[in-house]
Amino acid sequence: MSSTSKKAPRKPRRVKVCLFYGSRGPLTEEHVFGDWLKKLGYGGSGIREYVDGAAPEIQVGGPFSKTLKILCGPCNNVWTSGMEDAAKPLLINMFSGKQTELDEAAQRDLARWAFKTAAILAHVTRRQEQLPVEHCRAFHRSDEPPPGVFIRIGAASVSTGQHGQQIGESRFLQLPMVMTAGSKRFSIPAYSARFRLFTVVFDVFGSSVSDKVATDLGFAPGDLQVQADVGDDLGRVLVQIWPPKNPTVWWPPVNSLDVVGGIDGLAQVEQFQSIPVILPPPAGVPPVS
Repeated sequence: MSSTSKKAPRKPRRVKVCLFYGSRGPLTEEHVFGDWLKKLGYGGSGIREYVDGAAPEIQVGGPFSKTLKILCGPCNNVWTSGMEDAAKPLLINMFSGKQTELDEAAQRDLARWAFKTAAILAHVTRRQEQLPVEHCRAFHRSDEPPPGVFIRIGAASVSTGQHGQQIGESRFLQLPMVMTAGSKRFSIPAYSARFRLFTVVFDVFGSSVSDKVATDLGFAPGDLQVQADVGDDLGRVLVQIWPPKNPTVWWPPVNSLDVVGGIDGLAQVEQFQSIPVILPPPAGVPPVS
């Protein structure tokens, strides 16, 4: 007597595409943090700890040897490599603790590097929360952080944890927002991607208003945007570099992020007051409040 069993249907194979360009492979290994840091003698060997859920994942390896197969060759070897080259002298100066003057060109160089790095860091673990695909694609098309993205920099001390000095750390938070326009309520997806490398902190806040939401509210697609402002207290620890608000800013800011508990402390304070901005306001449409 024989029996037969049905095989479970195969799940469709997921086609991997370049994070920024969207092209199908072949994909290449991209360093999470530029390998030029390792070549300059930073880091050495150590422990990499990734917290994604209840159990942390521990890896033995240098902090600047971690790679992800996530970018196509042109993006990896040309486009993002150029971002590393542009930001490198600024970052080296900041890593040394020197006060650094940032004109608009320098602010753009750091903002491009920060957005690229935040997008890649969001893929280090198997979490589902990642930067929106449309933001990554728009970043590639325009060669700068897309509309709806605000980037700020700060400073914080290198902390010491269970595995020794933590020369780098990152956090990613989804920040859905509910807003009202007249009698209508609508939801806007938003995120905050923060990371610290040595004593330099980058905070990337992004949001996107779908064409449907804009249309439902009587606006043309792209007219309704969310602007993220910080209060006076956080304005002393985070300086906006994208979009540039001032022709020149200085790093480090007036106060260190240590006063609010570093990156983790930012999550415990009211970080952003999200202000809807209408560009331009259509005639007869009440202002969003």
